[in-house]
Amino acid sequence: VSGGALNVNGSIRRSTSTITGALVYNQTGGTVTVGGRSSNTTRGVFEIDFNPGSSFTLTGTGTLIVERQTGGTGYADVFINAATNNVSSTSTIAVGLNGAAQTNLRVNIAPSVGNFTVVGGTSAQTVNLFSNPMIVGGNLTITSPSILVTNSLDVTIAGNLDITGTGVYTGGTNTTTFNGTGAQAAALSAGSTFNNVT
Repeated sequence: VSGGALNVNGSIRRSTSTITGALVYNQTGGTVTVGGRSSNTTRGVFEIDFNPGSSFTLTGTGTLIVERQTGGTGYADVFINAATNNVSSTSTIAVGLNGAAQTNLRVNIAPSVGNFTVVGGTSAQTVNLFSNPMIVGGNLTITSPSILVTNSLDVTIAGNLDITGTGVYTGGTNTTTFNGTGAQAAALSAGSTFNNVT
């Protein structure tokens, strides 16, 4: 995908009958929305595992939106752990669906991402980090009234942290690191909690 908009009603993942096979995802622009309708609880909504030949590319100003949770426990709803990764700091991954409250949208992303956004609006999305720490090469945005629960996994941010309105960042016992090369800004909220900040 290099431009325009692609709407996927279901999921982008492997077959439910195998855990092998190489999924190659290549987006250099435009917006891809993965709706997650009629999802399978044994798989993620967007899922690329560490199988030989698998790759994940999200560069330029490409935006990947994953809207719904599966309610499963085997894989995170957004699971990115490809054998090779190419992600630019100007790209964006957004998680959630405005107007539909979700209480356990799980994210497990191994590579560094660009911008990461927790969608907000009329209904709160609760996004849980799962297994891997989060490395954000751009900005981390938590849109009111949604919540990012780190589950004590470390978060590293090279850009800005923007928590709008009643949005919440729950740090647990993690370390939140700001490692940008220039000045960085943080817009916080009263309900957010931090443990170690560096």
